[in-house]
Amino acid sequence: MIIYLVDESQKYSNVKIYGFDDLDYADDIANYKDLTHYNIDMNEMQLDAIKNQTNILTPENMDEYFKIMEEKIKNYDLNPLIEQIKASGVLDK
Repeated sequence: MIIYLVDESQKYSNVKIYGFDDLDYADDIANYKDLTHYNIDMNEMQLDAIKNQTNILTPENMDEYFKIMEEKIKNYDLNPLIEQIKASGVLDK
């Protein structure tokens, strides 16, 4: 879907697709500690990216973006999250 959107966005000068999943902040579960997922630092970084025209996905950089994203997914350590869930007792209910 992202590939399609990026390809289609090339037809329009006023459309840009931004990608942030290759950055480290997306890996930190602490950034998603509430239902709103609001984190001022993350939001500020995203607004700066829009202002400075960075983190824009293009057909030329998509392969590298997905390569980094896939590596981050494969190497993500789930054990701390699993232990946190176990310790919370939510599975005991």
